[in-house]
Amino acid sequence: FDHPDDDGTAIDVVWEPSTVDDFASYTVWVSNRPVSNLASAYAAFGTDPDACGCFSFNKQWIDERTNPIELTLSTALYVPDGGELTDGTLGLIQPDVDLYVAVTVHDLKGNVHLTNLTQATVTPIDNQNDITAPDRVTDLDLRDRPNDDGTALLLDFEPSTSGDVAFYEVHAATYDFAGAVNAQLPSVATLGRNPAFPVVIDLVAGDAPVVPGQEIWVAVVAVDTSGNAHTTQLTMVSAASTDEGVTDAGIYLPDIENVEAAWFEDTNILVEWQHSIDANVRGYHVYISDEMFVSTEDATMVGQTVSDNTFLITAEIFDELDTTSTWFVGVVPYDDTVAKSTVESVKVDPLQTDEQVGETSDETGQLSLDSLLTGPNIIAAGMVIIILLLLVLVVRSRG
Repeated sequence: FDHPDDDGTAIDVVWEPSTVDDFASYTVWVSNRPVSNLASAYAAFGTDPDACGCFSFNKQWIDERTNPIELTLSTALYVPDGGELTDGTLGLIQPDVDLYVAVTVHDLKGNVHLTNLTQATVTPIDNQNDITAPDRVTDLDLRDRPNDDGTALLLDFEPSTSGDVAFYEVHAATYDFAGAVNAQLPSVATLGRNPAFPVVIDLVAGDAPVVPGQEIWVAVVAVDTSGNAHTTQLTMVSAASTDEGVTDAGIYLPDIENVEAAWFEDTNILVEWQHSIDANVRGYHVYISDEMFVSTEDATMVGQTVSDNTFLITAEIFDELDTTSTWFVGVVPYDDTVAKSTVESVKVDPLQTDEQVGETSDETGQLSLDSLLTGPNIIAAGMVIIILLLLVLVVRSRG
């Protein structure tokens, strides 16, 4: 991507982290010539940043395994016309000069793929003087979300090829708006420059919910870092949702097992659970309520995790949290489109003070004595005493 709000002298490179176990490092290659084959360049200068115009680092992921890595670069390998990568020299990135980018993954033994690499192209743009809008989004697909109650549609589209796209606005309405949007038709969703698909559309203009059987029209506007955008002659698609009678759209996702919740450091609630092995699961949502719940609609979502199977509920996250109340906590999975709503919540009893613990112990002792003084127990004790007396009399008579 073009780096936003600059003079065209930097680019942003984004990629998914490698999952290999013997990871050693990444190397990002940038040049004005294709970089899908780096065999000769790597043989000539390896990963020497002063010669290859590349950048290496050894962190396999930044914050979580599943989050994309994003890196801003300001230098590239510039090759003269008719030359090869080995003829290039390191230089500062120049505006309006197309660049090719590839990322190689190196293992602990130095092995690396250097041919048939995936490469991306980008044009650095002087955003301070940019008045050209990104190309219109023309390849869209709108369809019913399967196995639900007809309250949502799914949208896919081919992202703009313009390198300076900052975000996308999704417009949806219950009428054909002829491919033109304005202040009277605000967007129902704003997506980042690298959106995840499919996009769930459950609201249309006016914050009206999607209704089963009603046709919905959708268009997408690409907006660049300078705010330029085409708002007319947009490509539109339409579709109607279908009610399959399923109230939980994520019913196909697994239940999360071994959910436990307990007070932590006398102020917070620590929630733990077993990771799901279902390949569809992308992460987890954590809910809390002061009443037992079997649907997330009856609870408050307090957070989500992607790779962690623990979550700490604090008063900063949930300001109603207090240690004198009973709470119920639930964890549900989500995938690329929806989160499960049915859940089995677990109970968290109020946190007891030392005084309350002593009172409870006294009460337990009293209850234990009372439980012994029952009718059957008294009769049994009497029978034992009679038997002992008879044994004493028999022994004395023999003596």
